[in-house]
Amino acid sequence: MKKITIKFYECEHTEDLNKYENDIRDSGGTIFISSVDSDEEIGTVLFEVENEDDFWTKFSKTDAYGFIN
Repeated sequence: MKKITIKFYECEHTEDLNKYENDIRDSGGTIFISSVDSDEEIGTVLFEVENEDDFWTKFSKTDAYGFIN
């Protein structure tokens, strides 16, 4: 298992982060913790994947991928 942290820009509130988290889960990630810095508009997600290559292949096709900071 591999732990990964991703920061997303244009993340103003929890609803934005929820969309990004759904894409992470749909790509095979198990989320441990996430947070939003509303002032900086940055969302941070710590999660784990079994196969990092498979995760990135799937995740690169999601909307959230375009918001990686």
